[in-house]
Amino acid sequence: MDRRVWRQFDWILVGIAALLILYGVIMIFSANQNQDDLRDLWWTQLTRSIVGLGILVAVAAVDYRYYASLYKVLYVVMLVFWRRSLLPPS
Repeated sequence: MDRRVWRQFDWILVGIAALLILYGVIMIFSANQNQDDLRDLWWTQLTRSIVGLGILVAVAAVDYRYYASLYKVLYVVMLVFWRRSLLPPS
């Protein structure tokens, strides 16, 4: 990958997202300390948040013109997801 991508990357966005994730994990940890069945919920939140943060970095590192070239495909995919959300659960 080109070094320009990382020099122009919005690290403030990633930092703020990481701080919000940390705040949420701390809140979940403190709220579920005395409940045995929910004690590990903070770990689930943390691992899924780290995966989400990785996806954020990967998507944000790609130039927006690449996504603009795929707008028709992305539009159809979003319509399929939207249609699926309107169907009753199976």
